[in-house]
Amino acid sequence: MRAPSLIVLLLALGCSKGSIVLDDTGDGPGVEDDACPVLSLGATELQWAGVSVGQASTQSLAVLNDCEGVASLELVAAVEGSTTFTIVEGTLSLSPGASGDLVVAFTAPDEELYEGVLRVTSTDGQTGEVALKPRPPLTLMRTDTWRRARVGTTVMTLTPR
Repeated sequence: MRAPSLIVLLLALGCSKGSIVLDDTGDGPGVEDDACPVLSLGATELQWAGVSVGQASTQSLAVLNDCEGVASLELVAAVEGSTTFTIVEGTLSLSPGASGDLVVAFTAPDEELYEGVLRVTSTDGQTGEVALKPRPPLTLMRTDTWRRARVGTTVMTLTPR
């Protein structure tokens, strides 16, 4: 009896975006159940604007198993760099051609600018990174318009530059 062996073939059948698939199923090239999951992320950066101190705001990242085949992608997301960013929904299972959302929350503890990285890892070893950052604050230019006003009434207008 022949000892079992693992035959590894590099295939690029049916995958988009120039991906190479490691086929260790042993069923050979060109067989219908050869899988080639390809992780596609919908953005390279998520930005938050207008978040008040102490308030949480969420952003969603679209993810896609961008390939035909039978293998699903199991995704796990983690935030690095700052505890002001947290994952609301950080695990996902995507069948071939399916998409979903990973949700990240940002809570500003003070008026500092915080940055982080969302790292998405799949069970087949693919990883992707998305920068997490607030949008730069608006620079406001003061325009004074003085007129008669009642006590306690604001009489100035702020206009974005």
